[in-house]
Amino acid sequence: MEESVRIDWHNDYSVGDEHLDEQHKRWLGFYNELDEVLQKKNQKDLAATRTLVLQKMSEYVGYHFHYEEEYMRGIGYPEVDKHWRIHKNFKNEIYRLYRDHKEGNLVLTSEIMSVLKNWIVSHILEQDKKIEEFVSNQKHSPQPKK
Repeated sequence: MEESVRIDWHNDYSVGDEHLDEQHKRWLGFYNELDEVLQKKNQKDLAATRTLVLQKMSEYVGYHFHYEEEYMRGIGYPEVDKHWRIHKNFKNEIYRLYRDHKEGNLVLTSEIMSVLKNWIVSHILEQDKKIEEFVSNQKHSPQPKK
């Protein structure tokens, strides 16, 4: 059996907002759901799980990004437009994978996992952590006197 590549949540992944953290844990859950079935090497289960995970991701991506973008606007995050473009590209990638799968085109589980892992590592742990840094800096900056 191949070694599991499961990704477990660590507090280092937190962006300082409980709701965003819970939503990010769902992305890890999608990845881990595929990994778990992949380890069992049951192709029938893997195909069904791949379909289910792609469906869940395509349904969830809009909700999550809307929430995160509204959160960023609410705190005055200066890079919200840049972040929105990154979200848009990822959303298109998720929709493409799901559409290809539904149309009967071969979508490899490894491709889905690679897209998810890249998203978790490069986006949540790098881009979204900048939101936490922004909030932290705002709390520690001297406030203007009234």
